[in-house]
Amino acid sequence: MHLPMSGGDEPPPTSAAFYAPLRRLRQGSAVVVAGIAHERQDEQAQLTVRDHVETALGRLVDLATSCGLGRRSPAQAEGAVARMRSLL
Repeated sequence: MHLPMSGGDEPPPTSAAFYAPLRRLRQGSAVVVAGIAHERQDEQAQLTVRDHVETALGRLVDLATSCGLGRRSPAQAEGAVARMRSLL
């Protein structure tokens, strides 16, 4: 299940409290794809966000951008893919 966690140009929040409601998904077995990768947020903040998501869910997650790459230029898409790779 893909969960977008930011909106367009806005990077995802870095507050752990924002991700706390994800705890309700702990019993499920669905693979979660966290839509957190955002090229306009520094890598350390992105790692913090990833850690908040994984802590709330109690498991590792797959990563993606919040809404795909179709609305981005090739250069922006390459930046987004590079960011996703850096968060692994």
